[in-house]
Amino acid sequence: VYFANSIPFFYSDVINDLNYFTKKENEKYNFFERKKLCDTLTGNEVDYFSINTDNNLVINEKQDNTNKKGIILFARQHPGETVSSWILKGAYEYLMSFNKEANYLRDNYIIKVIPMINVDGVICGNSRTSLSGCDLNRRWEKPDEFLHPEIYYLKELISNFTKNIEVEYIIDFHGHFGAFNSFFYGNNSKSDLKYCKYFP
Repeated sequence: VYFANSIPFFYSDVINDLNYFTKKENEKYNFFERKKLCDTLTGNEVDYFSINTDNNLVINEKQDNTNKKGIILFARQHPGETVSSWILKGAYEYLMSFNKEANYLRDNYIIKVIPMINVDGVICGNSRTSLSGCDLNRRWEKPDEFLHPEIYYLKELISNFTKNIEVEYIIDFHGHFGAFNSFFYGNNSKSDLKYCKYFP
């Protein structure tokens, strides 16, 4: 018998979603491209995907041939925060839909989604840490390429993307064991104290 703090969301759920969008019979999702971010310590793949309606499909992170802005979405630095996966799943399923708002976003933004960062931690049932025993959310300043490849290569992806694309939002989805409902933390702007509240 297993007891879950919140509704589970497994690594296999991510793979099933990505496989569905990349099936040959789902050619209507021709604005979707799946890539590998890195391998984890155990050799599992951390996948990400890009959503973009340009004919060139997904702009290579090092090219500069678009006026679109960028959005980066990611979740599950903390394996036990399954609600972050459910919220991000709702977000990317919406972005892959064909309603007018999703069409608008795809036409005006290049969106990169990393649905599950701490893959090893999720597979092993960790609550907060990776397989190396590290809280990946506390390794952003100096991630080690071997011990924290997920953050190391995610930082590299963000860095390459922002060289040629103006990134408007980077949203890191989490869950909280004590707080209720939804809330945002944002970066403060010294010139505009309300700036971090605009998007929420």
